[in-house]
Amino acid sequence: MSEESIISIINILNRNPNYKNCIKHLISKNVDFAHIWIENSRLKHSPKPFFLIKKDTKYVGAVLDMKIDLHWVILPEHRKNGYLTTALKEAIIPYLFSVVEREELKISINGLEIGNENYDNSLSTALKVGFKKVDDTTYILEERDFDFSNEELDIKYKGLADDEIEGICKELNAIAKKVSIINSKIELSMGQSPSTYMKPSLDDMSYKLSYFTTLIDDIKHDYIQDN
Repeated sequence: MSEESIISIINILNRNPNYKNCIKHLISKNVDFAHIWIENSRLKHSPKPFFLIKKDTKYVGAVLDMKIDLHWVILPEHRKNGYLTTALKEAIIPYLFSVVEREELKISINGLEIGNENYDNSLSTALKVGFKKVDDTTYILEERDFDFSNEELDIKYKGLADDEIEGICKELNAIAKKVSIINSKIELSMGQSPSTYMKPSLDDMSYKLSYFTTLIDDIKHDYIQDN
């Protein structure tokens, strides 16, 4: 994603904290972890994982976890205030190592792509948090080399009310029925069963979606026990 696209997402969230395409939870006092669905993305059905950096009640930056890279952006008016470095040291890197269980993190910093000023700022941040140069554009941080003394993880999940859980169950059952209808429409209209072409089949997915509603009580029970 481009810097402009990430800035646009940050601005949307600042205007509308309850943006429907964003599900998030707190991982430290100044960082949220979020799944965000991008409208114009090639894979619209899959969310992108973001760490959202806050100052008070507004987001000042974001880090996109690309698994093979981290793409960080701070709003221009909030740059050079240490927000990114602090968030990386206190929450984002500890979360990726301790919760996501990565053994190493890799980032790419290319001055030809991001310009001299952004290159200097990104390089300075990367070195401050412990990344080491591998080649002209690649930097790696291994878990064993990271200083966890600044960790400030405070992961909090807000849970779901009973009426929200009921609504999710109804929605899952409706989706399960739609998938089953699509399966029958294909099979009885073209004489070819979708199960011949894919595993799990549409029928299998329909059953699993419907069955999952019976497991939500277990999930709720475990959430209450953990919190």
